[in-house]
Amino acid sequence: MIHMLCRFDLKPGASMETVRSYYAQFFKDMKSMGYAEATGEIGARIDDTPMSTEATEAQRFYVVMTFRDRAQLDGSYAYFTGGHLTPDQLAAHNGIRRWITNEVFTCWDDQV
Repeated sequence: MIHMLCRFDLKPGASMETVRSYYAQFFKDMKSMGYAEATGEIGARIDDTPMSTEATEAQRFYVVMTFRDRAQLDGSYAYFTGGHLTPDQLAAHNGIRRWITNEVFTCWDDQV
């Protein structure tokens, strides 16, 4: 499986409930079209433990999405960046992007 970690911050005035709602719709669309397998809940960073060694200026929120393989990962990216989104899909994607900032994406394959 391939996993994608998205780290991000909320923009000023953003509501986590709003971001979660848009993300849930976005993932539902991806899964129903076969472009993703699973996701976790959006979580917040815990930075007051010695187990968290990343710099304190790192993003505050995290979510992981899982893909079956590289073909699904790349197909998902091609679909969502290729102008194929329906108005509802575009609204969900733009809804997320409207309220987050400093997003960083990291992908890894657990079949090494």
